[in-house]
Amino acid sequence: MDLDEFLAAEAAVAECERARSRATVLHGELAAEQETCQDLRRRLDDARRRSTRSTGSFIGRIFGRRPDPAAPPSPEVAALTAELSAHERAMQRLSGEFASARDTAAVLDESRDRLDAATTARAAAIAGSGDDRARRLAALDDELAAARRVRDDLRAVISSALRAVGALDTATDRLGTAAGWSIVDVASEGSGGFRHGPGRFGGDVAGRAKYDALDGAVVPIAEAHASLLSLRSELADLGGPGDLHHPNVRMPSSALGTWDVWFDNTFSDLMVHDRITSSSAELRRAASSVDELIAEVTPSAEAAGAHVDSLEHQRSALLRR
Repeated sequence: MDLDEFLAAEAAVAECERARSRATVLHGELAAEQETCQDLRRRLDDARRRSTRSTGSFIGRIFGRRPDPAAPPSPEVAALTAELSAHERAMQRLSGEFASARDTAAVLDESRDRLDAATTARAAAIAGSGDDRARRLAALDDELAAARRVRDDLRAVISSALRAVGALDTATDRLGTAAGWSIVDVASEGSGGFRHGPGRFGGDVAGRAKYDALDGAVVPIAEAHASLLSLRSELADLGGPGDLHHPNVRMPSSALGTWDVWFDNTFSDLMVHDRITSSSAELRRAASSVDELIAEVTPSAEAAGAHVDSLEHQRSALLRR
């Protein structure tokens, strides 16, 4: 592969990437100009209506006569018209620039394919030369492959940790709802119940709402457990399980739930409430340990990414020689 062809392919990709970034910026500027023009048009319509009401005679307005179209516009209408025209010209200019940048960026994938082919051919040509560049390229390729594995493993850990935190937070929220209704249930039992129709508010409505919330927490809790197990597995691939707390969630058993529903009393309400609050505390503790893990791993992942970028830059510089 001729060096000039490789450099041309690399320059084409760089140009397309700049065009894509420019198109993103222009799209935002164009959207802002469109909103500004819409706002100015509304203000201009209001100003014209006010001007019409102020310039038409009283009798003319009663009989629907229109003001003289040859009359000069009010200062407010003139100023808004000029401002709108300026923004419309700016919007037309941005539209043209955006279309040009978008067309250039549209061939980015094709340019990257050409660069990949050129890079492979250029690397093969250097490797076949047998000189110092070939040995340096081989060493860089080995180091780069190892660095990418470390970076990808760390990123996978962070991604799994974020999923685990999300599942733990969802499960905690569901149990929090159940805990709230459980407090109402306990309080109504102790006070003899809040009368609501034929039954007690605490024993009937609050009890059903409590168990509905507990039923809704089953799937998020299972997802949280699965996410933590997956996270532990990925941490083990990096050489250690990490200091993760696996929550010991003790949901009310079916027997306790049946007792609480059919023989509703303060003792059963308190037992269920204790299970809910202890399980919520376990989930919060697990989420806290995962948050600490994310804070610990993130700097390493960023450093690994920077190391990969540095090696890729060195490899590109070697291919340009």
